[in-house]
Amino acid sequence: MPENLLKDSYLTIQNHKKLYKENEKIKSELEILKAKDLLNEFIISENQRLKNIVDDHLVKSDTIIAKVLSDKSSPYLRSIIINKGSKHKVNLGMVVIDGEYLVGKIVEVNYSSSRVLLLSDLNSKIPVIVEPNTVISILSGTGKDYGVIQYSKKYEDIKNESVIYTSGAGSLFKAGIPIGRMNINNLSDEKKVDFFSDFSQLKFVKVVSFKKSENK
Repeated sequence: MPENLLKDSYLTIQNHKKLYKENEKIKSELEILKAKDLLNEFIISENQRLKNIVDDHLVKSDTIIAKVLSDKSSPYLRSIIINKGSKHKVNLGMVVIDGEYLVGKIVEVNYSSSRVLLLSDLNSKIPVIVEPNTVISILSGTGKDYGVIQYSKKYEDIKNESVIYTSGAGSLFKAGIPIGRMNINNLSDEKKVDFFSDFSQLKFVKVVSFKKSENK
């Protein structure tokens, strides 16, 4: 009947319109995703470029695996003794890592053992970067199980849960080694950092150094 044909034609047109709108929506979403992918690629590329500049072609030495021993006669509040020393090619200033997290540096070397100054010690101060917002600061030990951010010109840009990395300044620590996360209490002005590694539970650590590669 004519009215049924007219009704069918109307429904067909409506379905086409619906499909067209859905298709346009999908195309729009795809463009947004492409834009995000391009932005991500740019960020990754930019980060790599900046990392190369900061690192200045730093390369890691061979990794030395060491066992953590008790430290009963330490002149420091927060330090550990490891069972590797000069005979294992451990040198002053080498970086000590737990998994992928920074825990400290070598401050004393004997023939078969070495002392590690932990990031939590009062004598520990290292250049760091707080992300996001790229805030350059100094991480200081407190003698307790956490550190604090000091000597920053952009305290207002440091947010709770921000992640702390080595900045690479001074060429002692390679840029980008994870350290901890901001734990800011609104009742205190202290910029507290909770370390990713639990220093009281260290059993084995990695000892490494970072040296500039030779351009050939």
